[in-house]
Amino acid sequence: TLSLGNVRAFSQLLEPDKYIFGVGGIENLRDVLQFKRAGAHAVQAATVMVDSPLQHAAIDRLFKL
Repeated sequence: TLSLGNVRAFSQLLEPDKYIFGVGGIENLRDVLQFKRAGAHAVQAATVMVDSPLQHAAIDRLFKL
Protein backbone atom coordinates (compact mmCIF):
# COMPACT_ATOMS: atom_id res chain seq x y z
CA THR A 1 0.00 0.00 0.00
CA LEU A 2 1.00 3.61 -0.37
CA SER A 3 1.07 4.16 3.38
CA LEU A 4 3.29 1.12 3.94
CA GLY A 5 5.69 2.37 1.28
CA ASN A 6 5.77 5.79 2.91
CA VAL A 7 6.65 4.26 6.26
CA ARG A 8 9.48 2.32 4.63
CA ALA A 9 10.77 5.43 2.83
CA PHE A 10 10.62 7.67 5.90
CA SER A 11 12.33 5.04 8.05
CA GLN A 12 15.28 5.18 5.66
CA LEU A 13 15.34 8.98 5.42
CA LEU A 14 14.81 10.05 9.03
CA GLU A 15 17.21 9.94 11.94
CA PRO A 16 16.72 6.92 14.24
CA ASP A 17 15.47 9.14 17.08
CA LYS A 18 12.39 10.20 15.03
CA TYR A 19 9.25 8.16 15.60
CA ILE A 20 7.18 6.91 12.68
CA PHE A 21 3.50 6.09 13.01
CA GLY A 22 1.96 3.71 10.50
CA VAL A 23 -1.53 4.80 9.47
CA GLY A 24 -3.83 3.51 6.75
CA GLY A 25 -5.41 0.17 5.97
CA ILE A 26 -4.47 -1.66 9.16
CA GLU A 27 -7.04 -4.41 9.70
CA ASN A 28 -5.24 -7.28 11.44
CA LEU A 29 -2.04 -8.44 13.10
CA ARG A 30 -0.41 -9.22 9.76
CA ASP A 31 -0.84 -5.56 8.74
CA VAL A 32 0.58 -4.41 12.08
CA LEU A 33 3.63 -6.62 11.62
CA GLN A 34 4.18 -5.38 8.06
CA PHE A 35 4.20 -1.78 9.26
CA LYS A 36 6.55 -2.65 12.12
CA ARG A 37 8.95 -4.41 9.70
CA ALA A 38 8.80 -1.36 7.43
CA GLY A 39 9.98 0.84 10.29
CA ALA A 40 6.88 2.04 12.14
CA HIS A 41 7.28 2.50 15.88
CA ALA A 42 3.51 2.48 16.38
CA VAL A 43 0.38 2.00 14.28
CA GLN A 44 -3.11 3.46 14.23
CA ALA A 45 -5.80 0.89 13.58
CA ALA A 46 -8.84 2.96 12.62
CA THR A 47 -9.77 1.07 9.44
CA VAL A 48 -10.62 -2.06 11.37
CA MET A 49 -12.83 -0.06 13.73
CA VAL A 50 -14.76 1.61 10.91
CA ASP A 51 -15.27 -1.61 8.97
CA SER A 52 -16.42 -3.71 11.93
CA PRO A 53 -19.94 -3.52 13.32
CA LEU A 54 -18.68 -4.96 16.63
CA GLN A 55 -15.71 -2.97 17.82
CA HIS A 56 -14.58 -5.54 20.39
CA ALA A 57 -14.40 -8.15 17.62
CA ALA A 58 -12.31 -5.71 15.59
CA ILE A 59 -9.84 -5.33 18.41
CA ASP A 60 -9.62 -9.12 18.71
CA ARG A 61 -8.68 -9.28 14.98
CA LEU A 62 -5.59 -7.17 15.65
CA PHE A 63 -4.16 -9.94 17.81
CA LYS A 64 -4.82 -12.85 15.44
CA LEU A 65 -3.13 -13.85 12.21
